[in-house]
Amino acid sequence: MAAAIGVVKHRIANIDLRIFGGSALTDDIDVPKGRSTDEMAHGIPITYVPARNTIFLSFALAWAEVLGASDIFIG
Repeated sequence: MAAAIGVVKHRIANIDLRIFGGSALTDDIDVPKGRSTDEMAHGIPITYVPARNTIFLSFALAWAEVLGASDIFIG
């Protein structure tokens, strides 16, 4: 994607959120299947990864500071 849009500098950081666990996506916890709509409507899902986007944004901020960038986008 970076090459396709002409990004001048691109870095890949290996961020292993398994060191924290706490989610079915980062720990040895089964992902629930076949839940009803009512079951899914209550509480934080076990697939929620605590602070995931905050961690990604922290890395992006560090790189932006090095580059002198004034904007960070996440989607």
